[in-house]
Amino acid sequence: MTQTASPISDSQPVWPVACNIFAIGVCCGIIQVVLIRQLLAVCSGSELTVGIILGVWLFSGALGCWWAGRQAKADADITRTGARVALLACFGLLASLSAIALIRVSPELFLRLPGIFATQRGEMFGLVQILSLTLLATFPAAFIVEAQFGAAISLYAALRRDSSAIARSYAVDAAGHLVGGSAAAYFLTTRLDPYTAVAAAGLLALFSALVLWTLLLPTRRAAVARLCTIAVILLVAPAVLAAGALDDYTLNVRWRGYELLANVDTLQSNIVVARHGKAGKVFFINGQPAAYTETMPDIQLLVHFTMLQHPNPRRVMLVGGLGIGAIEEVTKYDIERLDYFELDPGLLRIYADYRGALPAGKVHIWRQDLRTYLRSTSRDAAASGWDVAIIALPPPLTALVNRYYTRECFEQIVARSPDTVIGLQLPGTQTYYSADLLRLNTTLLAAPTIGPDRRVVLMPGYSLYAAIGPDSDYMTEAPDEILRRLAERNVSAPFWESVIYDRLEPMNIEFVREQLDKFPPSPLNTDLRPIAYFYNQIYAMRQFHPFGAKLLQEAAGLPWALVLAVTVAAALLLVSLFWVFRSLRRFAVPVAIAGTGFIGMVLQLAVLYGFQIYVGHIYSLIGVLSGAFMVGLAAGGLFAGRLVARNAAPQAALRNLCLALVILAATGFAFTLIIRVITAIAPAGSTWSLAAGFFAISLFLGALVGVQFPLATEAAGEPQERGPVAAAMYAADLLGASSGAVIAGALLVPLFGIVGASVLCGILACGLLAVCMVHMFGTS
Repeated sequence: MTQTASPISDSQPVWPVACNIFAIGVCCGIIQVVLIRQLLAVCSGSELTVGIILGVWLFSGALGCWWAGRQAKADADITRTGARVALLACFGLLASLSAIALIRVSPELFLRLPGIFATQRGEMFGLVQILSLTLLATFPAAFIVEAQFGAAISLYAALRRDSSAIARSYAVDAAGHLVGGSAAAYFLTTRLDPYTAVAAAGLLALFSALVLWTLLLPTRRAAVARLCTIAVILLVAPAVLAAGALDDYTLNVRWRGYELLANVDTLQSNIVVARHGKAGKVFFINGQPAAYTETMPDIQLLVHFTMLQHPNPRRVMLVGGLGIGAIEEVTKYDIERLDYFELDPGLLRIYADYRGALPAGKVHIWRQDLRTYLRSTSRDAAASGWDVAIIALPPPLTALVNRYYTRECFEQIVARSPDTVIGLQLPGTQTYYSADLLRLNTTLLAAPTIGPDRRVVLMPGYSLYAAIGPDSDYMTEAPDEILRRLAERNVSAPFWESVIYDRLEPMNIEFVREQLDKFPPSPLNTDLRPIAYFYNQIYAMRQFHPFGAKLLQEAAGLPWALVLAVTVAAALLLVSLFWVFRSLRRFAVPVAIAGTGFIGMVLQLAVLYGFQIYVGHIYSLIGVLSGAFMVGLAAGGLFAGRLVARNAAPQAALRNLCLALVILAATGFAFTLIIRVITAIAPAGSTWSLAAGFFAISLFLGALVGVQFPLATEAAGEPQERGPVAAAMYAADLLGASSGAVIAGALLVPLFGIVGASVLCGILACGLLAVCMVHMFGTS
């Protein structure tokens, strides 16, 4: 740093800076969780949306941290850096509150925008809308919050002036981020409105920054600073008191035209109950209508078409559909038991409050994820097998829903009862079957068609209903026979009876079957390669936003061999450039840190996918999983700090950085094997032992990423410049992580699966290792 015009006293306290870094971490964790949840609520968030949000946040943070480090390096006095931290805290609070308001009213805002930005009421946002909204809302807040950290870490390095300063500040920030993110995920977002949560976080960061600035000033100026501190707090504190009114106002703008009855945030999603005029209540989940107070006629088609394909359905399983009347239709039959599973258990309480008492008697409502239930119950359990299994869910627009459409899920269902009839509702059309629709439906139908002894019967229409069961003559598409069975079982289904001849018209069925049979086979939708939700994104986006769909379509056509070859070629080219051009070698360490951030983000997202697949829909545990990664970051940073303290020479730090990259490359190549080993050795009925294995992976990944940050800072800069260099390294890490979030969430995992994504990470890590070795031997 050039902060040498005003000498730093040895008695200058360091604890205020550490407290400020911790407060910044808490604030960053809270704001990040709140903004992501608000964006998901209006963007109907899939993993593509999550990837874009994280990518924009990390990219903005990288720029903010880099800018703050450069400013701190140019400051002639540390009090100027302290004043900048306080000023940034003020702007950060205002930017965060403004971001929430912008996100809330964005559906109304986009209605009034021209061209490619325009949307219609009720229309899902496309890539253009998601990206533009995320940039406008997230960029200022993320830039300012991370700029605070960049300035604070420069201060900490200037005051502490030892080789372990960077590692300690990194660990303190990670701990604060863990506390803030956990508090937001499990308490603040479900107990407080988003404005109050963000205002409280902003005030914490502002108060700690003002205290820090006051203590840095000389005694003669400290009194004035204290008065300024009190004045600022008195001016800003009312933001917390006004948060509730702002929340009500923006909610009313967001749901203009509806009578808003309830707005509830669960651990899983945002649930809104609203009424339009005198019509019945509508339940919106993350902005999309998901349930109604009245039974929807279409559910009759799915339930009765499936139930009538089994000669005597006594035990039935139903996933979703409680809010549209599926349970009422199933219980019209003479069944012994109905096992019902809901994606979000928080919905059950909302249904009970606004739709009526939950069913009882023969209906057993499980507050457990279906996949967890299938894994934790033995095949011989009394309630583990079903005659009919109905998936009353929308097509898999997200990886979460996709878990119920994978080959492994259907294998678990069929293994308990080989004669199970599985019912699905797929997207359809009355006119033209596009390539997007055919690709999606062939993928979805291939997963439950297990072996040659399974038969598929179809009912076309605006939705394509499919029943997959034993290959026997009882499976039929003949409307007369189905009506006979309906009358024989004394079941009333007037809507179904009124449309059956139209829906089961033989020529229509033959046309659709011929289209599906002629379409080239698509990759199988599996747990480790959730390709169906990627195809569904293309199909859904094509309806309203062809540009975004075309981009995804082009990506879907990339063969794995080509991507693998390009990755290897890019790694070799990168190493060659650093070998030939000596002037580039000064960028070797920043490039390595950016690449590490990319790999760490891709593998951590793969951990989250794997956890969700194998453990289940347990969001509080997923939050702890992210917390484990942060703990690993802190532990890795502290461990690297001890290594640096023993030998602060840049060459020693570079050697240790190379060793860390070796371990990271090996982890990438062996990542899928590690997951398979954990799932294999965990007891069949023990969810917690399985979860513990994923926590261990996440902790280990965090440590691998965290250990490289202090090493890179020591290898790339001089002792007097540790603070600004640390800010630059942190910016490089965030920049790599931002690209990893977008590419992994949107393309790598759905297209090539966890296996392909982790192998690509291993190849990239090898390239980064070679770059660092070229730099190390070139400067030795």
